[in-house]
Amino acid sequence: MDVINRSTFDTLIQYRGWPCASIYLPTHPGGFEGQTGRIRLRNLLDQAEEQLVSRGIRPVEAHEFLLAAHELVGNEVFWRNQTAGLAVFISPEATRPFYLPSPVAELAVANSRFHMAPLLPLVDQASDFYIVVVSENRVRFLEANRWHASERPLPDLPANAKQALHYDHPSDTRQFHTAVLGAGMSKLGAYHGSGNFFEQEKSELLEYFRVIDRALHPALRDQRAPLVFAGVDYLFPIFRQANTYPHLADSHVSGNPDACSDGELHAKAWKSIARDFETPKQTALARYAELAGDGMKSDDLRVILDAAVQGQVETLLVNPEQPVWGKWDDAQHRLRVDAERRDDSNDLVDLALAETLARRGAAYCVSSAELPPGKQCEAIFRYSLSPSAR
Repeated sequence: MDVINRSTFDTLIQYRGWPCASIYLPTHPGGFEGQTGRIRLRNLLDQAEEQLVSRGIRPVEAHEFLLAAHELVGNEVFWRNQTAGLAVFISPEATRPFYLPSPVAELAVANSRFHMAPLLPLVDQASDFYIVVVSENRVRFLEANRWHASERPLPDLPANAKQALHYDHPSDTRQFHTAVLGAGMSKLGAYHGSGNFFEQEKSELLEYFRVIDRALHPALRDQRAPLVFAGVDYLFPIFRQANTYPHLADSHVSGNPDACSDGELHAKAWKSIARDFETPKQTALARYAELAGDGMKSDDLRVILDAAVQGQVETLLVNPEQPVWGKWDDAQHRLRVDAERRDDSNDLVDLALAETLARRGAAYCVSSAELPPGKQCEAIFRYSLSPSAR
């Protein structure tokens, strides 16, 4: 089962082809509540089939197109491992289900692209980051986002300090382990009472951390996601000295990590850097508020859609939980907003999001309280729009 991360999201949002179907539903792991997921999925697939037929596909072909997704309904293992939500993306090439870490509203959409707006809150909060976990006995490298973390084996990452420093006998590491990384780690230097010893141990630590840093290079090359250090407090400045990755987080996970599971380390790491991921959105909101009415911004959906399809939207602030059903005529630059969803309706908020991201714009998830009353999105443009385009 695939997971949704930023890379997967970007791949899905770029896909174009007819037909496509996107299914969203809340789920529960096991038990009676778990059985309701099967019913929801079956009903949503029926809705998707009706939409496909209404848009010109023969009923037998529409059913065949959705057959692999229908087979999920009876898959016992599939339903046993559910989380809080489920997304299923169906195209002629593949049917791809994704477990989601939080609930989503029921929705079925047939279109010539995948419907991605419900996932924006997940990937917006699920910005990727990394955790390097260091102790005497073990080194771990975790790939993480807002919702989960998993250990990634790296070929050259040492298993522990002994392997990194090529010690052959336990006696070689007695002082290093006890004074620097062992139970007495809060009293570095006091253990032997020697400044020279402190410098020797610091030198060994630097070498240990440099070995780790070199092992991380292949995984972190060309990346920009934060790297969080997890280890006892006084090791962090030394690790920072050895580190060559430019996006090492200023904060770290404090304490002996040997007693922590990956899940516990993930929760602590996210808590330490969560605010950093909010900064770009808050900066965009502040910039929107500061811009004058000179064609550099708009909260008019027609203007935003027109600009988005032309690649003029630099930043989109959008509430994906409030779809606006209607039709956008790109040739005529004409917008139709429907009071109720119709057979040929599309979610115009999702369209604005897709067109913005497909043309390398940025998008951030905001709440209705952060938008003007009655508005679903705001946009900052790459350059001032002409009066006729506003």
